[in-house]
Amino acid sequence: MFPSITKAIQDIKQGKMVIVVDDETRENEGDLIMAAKFITPEKFAFMHDCGRGLICVPMEKERAKKLNLWPIVPDDLNTEFTKCKFMVSVDYKNPKSEIRNPKLDEYKTGVSFVARTRTIQKLANPKVNADNFVRPGHITPLVADNWGVLARDGHTEAAVDLVRLSGIAPRVAVLVEILKKDGAIARGQYLKTFARKYGLTLITIAELADYRKCNEKLVERAASAHLPTRFGKFIVHIYKERITGKEHVALVMGSIDNNTPVLTRVHSRCLTGDVFHSLRCDCDSQLHFALETIAKRGVGVLVYLNQEGRDIGLTDKIKSYALQERGLDTVEANIRLGYKPDMRVYHIGTQILRDLGVSKMELMTNNPKKIVGLEQYGLEIVRRVPIVIESNEHNRKYLSVKRDKLGHLLH
Repeated sequence: MFPSITKAIQDIKQGKMVIVVDDETRENEGDLIMAAKFITPEKFAFMHDCGRGLICVPMEKERAKKLNLWPIVPDDLNTEFTKCKFMVSVDYKNPKSEIRNPKLDEYKTGVSFVARTRTIQKLANPKVNADNFVRPGHITPLVADNWGVLARDGHTEAAVDLVRLSGIAPRVAVLVEILKKDGAIARGQYLKTFARKYGLTLITIAELADYRKCNEKLVERAASAHLPTRFGKFIVHIYKERITGKEHVALVMGSIDNNTPVLTRVHSRCLTGDVFHSLRCDCDSQLHFALETIAKRGVGVLVYLNQEGRDIGLTDKIKSYALQERGLDTVEANIRLGYKPDMRVYHIGTQILRDLGVSKMELMTNNPKKIVGLEQYGLEIVRRVPIVIESNEHNRKYLSVKRDKLGHLLH
């Protein structure tokens, strides 16, 4: 899985550049990225002449703190479109012996390619400290979010993630936006042609995020206990996301055999349906169907994900209800509120199932996208178990929209 990411990590480890592209709805641009440790005047010149954008040096927060690099504006005053954290610019401080040496004039002002290259090299040198730099200068450091592209889908985070995944320390990178000769932002086919011309690996930030979701543990089991219910006796496990602290639930009945397909339901939280038995949706009926079916089998798992309202949250879900009362359907209402029709993701559910020992499953669902969402992170779904629910006068339109616009397989 993820061959392009594996190749990009290897390229970074070998001192090569890669091209990283972000989402079309964000900056929609491609950046040249490499580990700062391997920068040379020749590579700097390539980034300057062929990249043409602003050459910056992304790094971890701890590295910036050690080098006494502060934000050029406080976080609460940062009005930049993507909230990128620009730090005070720096130059490497020339030793007095160099200042007196006429052969080293290229280093005096800090602006030459060799001078800027050396500044970048020193930013990545673990033996160099804050006193070795002057401020301001000609190189702009950037600080990445501690959780990288999993918390912020920016090139800054992608650059530091790639350096971290390559095993290089300190985790300091170099990046530059790729522009066309006329100064326009390079996108799409131009970037693909650019990558082929110079033999560079091209990846997307979304691919890098998926790679991390598949290969890093992002949830922890926080608590477990016995839970007798009217459906039968379960073990309840609470899982907590390491990034957000969001809590999820897993109910397990019987003994899980890693080699045997496990009857499984991955259910997204619906307060109005699951707790208050709303007739506007079929969530309550699906939840009860799953628990009853597991009880009949005597073994199975229900993962209850904290993704209220297809993960738009409870407040906006109720706003969506209000819009539906004015004539919009569930998909149109979500879009009107600024969301995609379905915001849910399944990597957390996958990690919970793995922790429980589930690798193969019989999945109770009517949603083909849920199957894809779970399988892309390495789980095997041997059979889909349809959930057959009777409609009512309140949810009939809702169910037809799920079928016609969201692709659900209703029976």
